[in-house]
Amino acid sequence: MYRPCLAVGFLVVMTCTAALAAPPPAGDRAEAFAVCAGRLSALSVRQAAEGDPASAVTGQMSADFDMLLAAVLPEADSDTQAQRWRVDGWLQIAHLLARNQYADTPRRRDLAAVRMAQRIDTCRRMILGR
Repeated sequence: MYRPCLAVGFLVVMTCTAALAAPPPAGDRAEAFAVCAGRLSALSVRQAAEGDPASAVTGQMSADFDMLLAAVLPEADSDTQAQRWRVDGWLQIAHLLARNQYADTPRRRDLAAVRMAQRIDTCRRMILGR
């Protein structure tokens, strides 16, 4: 009599554990990959314009995110939503770069630099795991 309840309880616990361990849906991953590809692409362009040798590494990371995007969303090159996500990532970094350079107070410039670093770090941790 207690065995069916125990079995049901075990199944509920196992199902909840599996649900928590499951990767995010492909759409969520596609959005994250596209946004990061855009962010890193914008940063790479800026670095290249300034002669920063890190632009090659940043550009490669952007290409890596494009590859991951294509893996979860094979039609990403022609998908309008994927392109919007990528542009959104680009604009996030472009806006923060502009604020960092042209803000009217040092506090605003520093805040823009911190926010940009956080967004880029979020992307780097997705690939590098740190």
